[in-house]
Amino acid sequence: NERRVCKLDYRYWSGHYCYIINEAQCHERFTPNVAQSIIRDIWAEMEAAEVAIWLQQLKARRLGVSTETQMAVLHRFQFYENTRAVVASATPERSWTLVGMMKYAYAHEPWWLKPDATKITGGFPAEFGDLHSTLTVAAGNQFTGVGRGDTPTVIHLSELAEWQDAADLIDAALMHAVLDHPLIFGVMESSASSMGDWWHDTWEQNKAAFARGRSRVRPVFLPWYVG
Repeated sequence: NERRVCKLDYRYWSGHYCYIINEAQCHERFTPNVAQSIIRDIWAEMEAAEVAIWLQQLKARRLGVSTETQMAVLHRFQFYENTRAVVASATPERSWTLVGMMKYAYAHEPWWLKPDATKITGGFPAEFGDLHSTLTVAAGNQFTGVGRGDTPTVIHLSELAEWQDAADLIDAALMHAVLDHPLIFGVMESSASSMGDWWHDTWEQNKAAFARGRSRVRPVFLPWYVG
């Protein structure tokens, strides 16, 4: 019963079984802050509209948005069949730092809530065979095409302003590999860097087009004061 309820209700699972290391470096049950609650409400709005959850998140630092997104990735990967998850940051080290959030939460779940892992990479499940679900950990500085040759359904890309050749890695590869479907969950996030770079141009394009229904990616700005 708990496994079924957790699958159907992300808020229930994260509020009862999800543990993180907080800003004070203490172990605690995950309780969303203001910024994280805003993001959850946006996800819920898009889910209710039965559209793919695709966000470009322009954010200040230390808001906990990466933590919230990683918990959502873990939830999809752990409970939903045929999930093809991709997690990537600017470098391999930062990518595995993201995965470390999932690794900690997963390690502190009760054993009966976890599916059987059939492949382990870096000390964390990379495959749940019974669910036919996989997790790929990538990096912007060494990938020739995120999602090329595969069809990801869950995507978390971080610090995109620092990626090299983002236009090829994302626009030419990933976005063409992912189909628009209500079960798609995709988050591209970064703090701002330079005017005129790929991240800035993509933000301006999505900001102008989304309100007119001409962009598949929803731009979301989280200023420092929501923290």
